[in-house]
Amino acid sequence: MIKLFSTVIRLDDDGSYYLVTPVEKIMLQVEDKPFVVKTFNKEIIDGNEVYLFQTNVDEVVTLSKKNPLRVEIDDKTQEPSPYLLVRKNLEALISRNVFYQLVEEASLNSENNNLEIFSNNDVFSLGK
Repeated sequence: MIKLFSTVIRLDDDGSYYLVTPVEKIMLQVEDKPFVVKTFNKEIIDGNEVYLFQTNVDEVVTLSKKNPLRVEIDDKTQEPSPYLLVRKNLEALISRNVFYQLVEEASLNSENNNLEIFSNNDVFSLGK
């Protein structure tokens, strides 16, 4: 049921999440993001290294320009909150464990001091 409902989640312009069916629209209470990335794999596809992320509803998302990764830093705690665009305007929180694994995979860009990973010939920053 959870997987089925995950396909009808929508984020509206008012910043609220809803389950939307042809018959009804139900507001959801979401603490941060409606999905969580629980694991990832790195594969070679068409000669390019590609990161494939799996969410808590077993959806597999390829890290690319279409599905980018972004990291917000909390002003008070300086804690990172990494997110992956799953579809349209819905993001998944990347779990702490997965984020730390990505940090280990990352390269340091000495020009801007950013940790970066490469997927599908694109560069994604994990922050400083």
